[in-house]
Amino acid sequence: MNTISNYLSRVLLLLLTSVLVAGTVWAQSSSPLASQWRNAGGIMVAKGGQHYVNGWFLAQNGKYWKNDENQRAIPPEHSPEEVNRDVLVKKGRITLKGPGRIGRALWFKGNATAYLIEPGAKDGFIVATLGSQRMNKVNGRWSGTWVDDIAFRKVDLSKPDHRWIPAGVTKTFDVYCRSDWNDFGAWGRGYAADKDVQFEFWYFPVKDGKVISSTVSNITSGSVVPGTAVNTGVSQIVPAPKPASAVSNGLLFPNSDFEKGNLMNWSASGNAFDVQPSRADNPTARHRGQPSQHQGVYWIGTYEKYQGKAGQKPGDVQGDAPTGVLTSTRFTIQAPVISFLIGGGAWKETVYVSLLVDNKEVRRATGKNTETLSRQTWNVAPFVGKSARILIVDKSSGGWGHINADDFRYAVAGGSVSNVPSSVSPVAPPVSMSIQRYPMADSHVYAYAYLNWNKADWGKYSVLGAGYHPTGGEKRTYLKFNLKGISSGSFKKAVLRLYHYHTGGRPDLTLGVYRVLQPWDEGNGLYKPPTLATGNELSWVQQPQSGPNTFAQFRPGAGVNKWVEVDITPLVKAWLNGTPNHGLVIKGAGTLSGRSESQYGFYSREHDDAGKRPQLVIN
Repeated sequence: MNTISNYLSRVLLLLLTSVLVAGTVWAQSSSPLASQWRNAGGIMVAKGGQHYVNGWFLAQNGKYWKNDENQRAIPPEHSPEEVNRDVLVKKGRITLKGPGRIGRALWFKGNATAYLIEPGAKDGFIVATLGSQRMNKVNGRWSGTWVDDIAFRKVDLSKPDHRWIPAGVTKTFDVYCRSDWNDFGAWGRGYAADKDVQFEFWYFPVKDGKVISSTVSNITSGSVVPGTAVNTGVSQIVPAPKPASAVSNGLLFPNSDFEKGNLMNWSASGNAFDVQPSRADNPTARHRGQPSQHQGVYWIGTYEKYQGKAGQKPGDVQGDAPTGVLTSTRFTIQAPVISFLIGGGAWKETVYVSLLVDNKEVRRATGKNTETLSRQTWNVAPFVGKSARILIVDKSSGGWGHINADDFRYAVAGGSVSNVPSSVSPVAPPVSMSIQRYPMADSHVYAYAYLNWNKADWGKYSVLGAGYHPTGGEKRTYLKFNLKGISSGSFKKAVLRLYHYHTGGRPDLTLGVYRVLQPWDEGNGLYKPPTLATGNELSWVQQPQSGPNTFAQFRPGAGVNKWVEVDITPLVKAWLNGTPNHGLVIKGAGTLSGRSESQYGFYSREHDDAGKRPQLVIN
């Protein structure tokens, strides 16, 4: 009866204070901590689950086997699109109004989780996630358990993260269940079954700058602040949003960054875009010497002819001959600056990217006769609220008659304002703007002579390693970032971010960041089977020299499935002040011989989850 009274009191408070509330989920919680969360002012705004029965296993041709088809010698014919529909299941939508913080309770069996994703966000499943817990077999049996993500963690409101919704801000999230990717080593990679996930999302409002649910202790029953949750239902499947602008995650409209791997929300004429978008760094695969530096996995490159499909191989090209125009869906401009990546030919009249507002061209940009994409921005402040389209044009069949483009979004992510008429004042980037760079090359090396691992090229492997093993010896990770367009005086801090997925042995080894002194190439090795490095490619027996002193030291620890952040400001400053930039190496600091195993694993730039690849963030 007391619980019912609390609910009725809360509803009355909601009405009296005129806080935006509609259809809040008052369903019975299964979590053992539910009563504490309610007493702390928490509101359960979403509840549901998913059971996965199909296993999907990746084949060499980019297609998948289903369940036991590989054992029955059935050719793999299932497409990534079919697999994605099965492993990423939309359950509904919720809307939350700040100030407040989101928490999640999760029961899971196997590698499965539940996510919140802002509508229109690209694939990757991490735009607004709340972490990912994984459960392994215990004594040969799966064992499910309830886990609490952040509900009672102390938080610093001066450092908001993706769980925090500021005052006056209303955010809408799609609720998904996801079967997580597995790497089974020699047995292959894919999505195993069976798996289960049951979830509850809770919202904890904030009053007077304090999170009501910061601790479990000293909570007085009835000290409830009116909840600021709006729930529009999670019991039914909600149709996918119509193409529209997506300021919440930066995209102009869904797939304005091509990360769907197709031309959704784009229409093509001619034949230049028949095999687009292009996948991965195809110029480097064909040894062009000009890395694409695209964002994510997919991008537009009308010279390229590789999408990862059957019959294609990295490095394939269609050349300059094809021509055509790629036109975006209509979207409403909702911010004063549009940012994008561009490369390819410098022919302003025949290969370019343009912005149409009310069917009139108002901005145009071209490449610089290089395959490497660079960031450009347009000041579109005069057109905010107007209907617009993006055109990617290739009307040339001559030399450099192709266009490269990627990652159309709002705000500035590096570079400078360009192609702005003299009558319009450029918009300066916000003071707190961050520049995010992904590696132009990364790999790791291993001293272990087993199967020639000390001579192997691990360049295109999906993970990186650093640490020490008494039998195998040392592992080291190499990374290299392109700093073009950044000046030494333009930033205060540079942070290397690595997604830490594995710790082997004792988590007590300190890693150091050292400057690499000589050039090196990543290579194309995939590890299975071991590919011997050639030329200037990386392997343990042919490493470049590195400096004797560390620029930073860190210890990832035992906790996994989390980001590790390392301040490497002095190293980046040195590069920008003229020191040759051959990248950095992460290796054990101090004496290693005679110690016990201590190894750490990180995701590489080739990992399937684009949101967990290494990053260099410059503020």
